[in-house]
Amino acid sequence: FHETFSAEGAEVYLFIGLGLGYHIAPFLRDPKVKRVVILEPVEELFEAVRGCNSVGELLARSGVELYIGSGVSSFLEALKGRYDLLYGRGYRAVTYPPLRRIFHTQYEEVEKGLDKALSALTGDSMTIGRFARLWMGNFFKNLGCKPVLQPVSCLSDRWQGTAVIAGAGPSLNGTAAELKEKREYFYLIATDASLKPLLGHDVRPDLVVSCDPQPEALYHVHGLWEKGASDIPAVLNPLSSPEVFRFFTRRYVYFTLHPTTDLFRSHIPGIDDLVINYQAVSSLAFHLALSMGFRTICLAGLDFSFPGMHAYAWNSFFYEYCVLRGERLKPPYTIESGVLFRRGDRMLQDYRAELERMIAGPAMRRGVRVLNLSKKGLDIEGAPRTTALPPDGRPSGAPGEDIAMWENMCEVFTAASQNSAEGLAPVVETLALRNRLFRNISSREQALALAEKWLLKRWRGFKV
Repeated sequence: FHETFSAEGAEVYLFIGLGLGYHIAPFLRDPKVKRVVILEPVEELFEAVRGCNSVGELLARSGVELYIGSGVSSFLEALKGRYDLLYGRGYRAVTYPPLRRIFHTQYEEVEKGLDKALSALTGDSMTIGRFARLWMGNFFKNLGCKPVLQPVSCLSDRWQGTAVIAGAGPSLNGTAAELKEKREYFYLIATDASLKPLLGHDVRPDLVVSCDPQPEALYHVHGLWEKGASDIPAVLNPLSSPEVFRFFTRRYVYFTLHPTTDLFRSHIPGIDDLVINYQAVSSLAFHLALSMGFRTICLAGLDFSFPGMHAYAWNSFFYEYCVLRGERLKPPYTIESGVLFRRGDRMLQDYRAELERMIAGPAMRRGVRVLNLSKKGLDIEGAPRTTALPPDGRPSGAPGEDIAMWENMCEVFTAASQNSAEGLAPVVETLALRNRLFRNISSREQALALAEKWLLKRWRGFKV
């Protein structure tokens, strides 16, 4: 057993099945192995063997972690953040065959959970590593942004009536006219990509929501200054694109699960209530509509597909992008088709599933009615299609009294960092992942040291 799996040369092994530990002991004697994680879902088995010498000797060794019964589920939930397992020469998950034959059902469930958790760990770390410097650059540039920022909680439980959430899908073209005609009957929450199409139809949103930290997000607001779009209240987070963050003059701020949020925990009371983390901006907008108190929520332009082989509504950035690059031999629709082919629709399916979970969960528990105004695009479970806005949903309410969350994020960050990397450890970890994954630095200590050096240098460069 040891010869079969040790030939791969991994430094971390995750075993499903403890048994008497004889199958694990050779790995601990192998100098190449640095850590062993043991998952035993059958608690009765552990109780039966815990007094055996072979098990006692195994658990007394350094570098061994053991999770039993319900602790296995807790470990799998926390595995997404176990970036320490990614250093060295890789990891290997192994199930001991004799135990799997005996406890087939329990072990198979753990295998599926472990496979999913490891995929999340590697996928999450790849994303963090790839964008670590971009996100921190955004964060630093947004630090000194004024005027005073307001917590998104100022909007909570202040409204009644109907809200419309506008996405930038192609079906928005067919619903914009009705939105303009009945504008007084609803509160309009626009995703950043839908802002241009809406203003192009003379439909002004009440609130704009943005979560994308990529610099391309700037193009969703480019050229809208003269239309007064910067005065529309916007919901943003400290990692948002700096160009978008600075474009809007009235900002409601929320936080994500990114480690930078930990820097503010001791400075912002109730910060956990400001943490909102979703894959899609449409889900973030839906969450806001629920928290604001609306009893009816209508969806417009949320297609989660490419009806008519189009990706975005007219006048959107993507629409303009394809038109500007079109020519006689390569018309715009061929450019758009090429981009659609590269993107695929797997991500959109995930976004739709995320929204459907929110509709079936918090929306249903609150008794909120959800309707789909779009005539095209995929069906959204829990949101039946309707041909017209409900006539009795005129919104009423107002944001809560302004609360100064902080006068200057720069001051808060300085207090958290204390001019050293000690207070920045969670952020340093994300930058170290970049060094591990994209510079192939296998030593965690070396990756952390380089990350700390880069962070402090960049922080001094942005210091006001």
